[in-house]
Amino acid sequence: EHNKRNYDNDWLSDTFSSASFGNSIVAILSGIIAQAAADMKPLTPLSEGSMIMIGGFCTPFDLAIIALSIGSFILNGSWPENFGMSDENSESSIEKGLGASPSSKNTDLTFANLIDMQGLKKGVELLKTDYEILICGLLQSLFEGSMYIFVFMWTPALSGQNGHSSGEEESEPAEEPVEEPPYGRMFATFMLCCMCGSSLFSVFSKIYTPDGLLLRIFLVSSFSLAVPVFSSSE
Repeated sequence: EHNKRNYDNDWLSDTFSSASFGNSIVAILSGIIAQAAADMKPLTPLSEGSMIMIGGFCTPFDLAIIALSIGSFILNGSWPENFGMSDENSESSIEKGLGASPSSKNTDLTFANLIDMQGLKKGVELLKTDYEILICGLLQSLFEGSMYIFVFMWTPALSGQNGHSSGEEESEPAEEPVEEPPYGRMFATFMLCCMCGSSLFSVFSKIYTPDGLLLRIFLVSSFSLAVPVFSSSE
């Protein structure tokens, strides 16, 4: 889409930075609204004996359905479909790089076309012929994997602190109900950090080389993820 609109190539990094910044703002507002919505009504069954629950932590998901439905209508009416670059030279550049001749398009609705078997084959060939792409993919996978482990586990880790203690204390009744952590506000705080990171990236990307900046990002991320590992605070 960037090339289709004939934008300057130097704007692409700024576009991604602005998109990440805007996404963080929306995420911060979403976290605050979700927390307020969850606090409006406790989690209760829709009717007596019903398995359908309303209120509590279900409310943000109900609001998400409404937001996604509105967004889908807006996208359907205002977002043009991007079919990729139609230039035959651009389309066959990868094939030429691999030493293959450009092949004609097959528009038949088959399983192979749906999962883009040719694209997968080209990707595998590129991994075999260019080790830098392989290393870049490994770095991306390891970084994303580490990040999503935290994304999936921070909520259960906090919820575990509110459960019963182990040992003999399990049989003792709790003196008072434990207040649930403010997950929405905590999520908004995480997104605020993401917004700061995207702003810093746009600044540091003009100072450091891509590999130098990537090394520093990995070092800071490793230190940040090590904090809960070596911290004894509960």
